[in-house]
Amino acid sequence: LIEAVQDTVKHYFKFSDDLLIEAKKVAPKNTEVKPPTELSSIVMDNAVIDTKQLKACEKLPTKKQLLATIAMLAKQPTTKIATSIKQVPTKLAIAIKKVSELDEDKTKTVASVVKA
Repeated sequence: LIEAVQDTVKHYFKFSDDLLIEAKKVAPKNTEVKPPTELSSIVMDNAVIDTKQLKACEKLPTKKQLLATIAMLAKQPTTKIATSIKQVPTKLAIAIKKVSELDEDKTKTVASVVKA
C-alpha cells in the first residue's frame, strides 16, 4: 500500500509539473500562468492533509526498508553487549600475559608493564 501511495503521489506531481510547463509554453509572453491542476483537500486515513504533507508521503520508506531498519536496530544492542562481554576476558588475558612477562624479567615494574 505504501509503495502504491508513493508512486501515485510521484506521478501526480510529475503530471502537474508537466502540465504547468506545457501551459507556460502555450501562454502569451509576460502573462502569469497558474498551475492547471490544484489540490484543494486530501483525505488519507480519515485525516485531512495538505499538499506539503502529501509531498512528504513521496519520501516514505518502503515496507521492506522499514523491516530492515527495525531488524538492524533490534540486533544492534545485542551486538554491543556481546562485544562488551567479549572484551572483558580479552583484556584480562592481556593483563595476565603482561604480569607473567613481569615475572620472567625482574627488571620491569608493574607501572612499566601497564604502560606497554
